[in-house]
Amino acid sequence: MKTLWPLLAALCLGAMCGCTVPKPAPDSPPPTSDAKPAPTAAAPAAAPAAASKPAPAAAKEPAAEAKPKAPAQPDSSHMGPRISRSVGEEGGVVVLWPRIIPSSKDPAILELASALQGRLSATVRRTAPNKPVDVRPQPERVCPKAGCKALSAGVLLLHQQGGCAAVALVGQPGASDVQLIPWGGKVTPKKNPIPFRDYPESNVTISDFVPCDQLIDSLFGQEAAVEAALRQTVK
Repeated sequence: MKTLWPLLAALCLGAMCGCTVPKPAPDSPPPTSDAKPAPTAAAPAAAPAAASKPAPAAAKEPAAEAKPKAPAQPDSSHMGPRISRSVGEEGGVVVLWPRIIPSSKDPAILELASALQGRLSATVRRTAPNKPVDVRPQPERVCPKAGCKALSAGVLLLHQQGGCAAVALVGQPGASDVQLIPWGGKVTPKKNPIPFRDYPESNVTISDFVPCDQLIDSLFGQEAAVEAALRQTVK
């Protein structure tokens, strides 16, 4: 009852003075856990990426004109070391390494063979000026099986117990016969000419050797015959 007195008193005073007592504002309802958060505005969708244009194709360069291939060189891997790796130039001369019989590694005989080749090369150049001359290295002493394109010139060097003899060998281009020209010592051909790549040592008879250290000097006497054979062969 005591708690009602103040309220009654207030009502009485309000009635007496004609005033109204404002009602207390209701309490805000407590938030509940079920309350949903306010929706957030969705971010505007990203604009679609512009379709990338394909890169223009690179202009094709015009194909280079095919160059004519150089003529294939014959495979010399199957050739023996004594076969010339060069066939010379048409219209020229191939000076082959001397054919030494019997074969020898004696430095003195090899030096004599080199001197003979040098002497023959000089004779060729003197007899056939302005012609290409191809001097072949040791031990290239014979043209390939099909022959050389150029005229071939060589020397048969025979030696025995300090004595030597020399025969010049001159052949036409191709697989042609070879002419034998006695050059040093006393040598007689059994037949002349001989077939291409036949053994010249089997087709000569030696009646006299000269001392090997005098062979080069003895060449002068028969060098004119070698020059004449070369002139007949060179065109």
